[in-house]
Amino acid sequence: MHDHPDKDGFWPLDQDASPCVGSGYCCKKAPCPLGVQLHGPIAPCPSLVEKDGRHWCGEILRAPPEEAARLRQDLYVGAGCCSPMNSDRQRVLLQIAKLSKNGF
Repeated sequence: MHDHPDKDGFWPLDQDASPCVGSGYCCKKAPCPLGVQLHGPIAPCPSLVEKDGRHWCGEILRAPPEEAARLRQDLYVGAGCCSPMNSDRQRVLLQIAKLSKNGF
């Protein structure tokens, strides 16, 4: 496991993970410990929000910078996807490719 986040505040990938594309898959399927504490074991997590074409944790977005950094670390936000069943990931990658092709 890595001991510090990258320049954008995300944790580097584990060797078996694919880069995070912000599909929200994890939060849609099972809430993290913070989500369970706040909302109970509800999926998708009610704190999941879509912003700028990506899914984000609303609790982290609303937190002060120091708390947000701690939460990103504790919850491995942006660490990448290691689920072979994440069909959302492929959809997001296709959407990104389409936007790139159209000059966005």
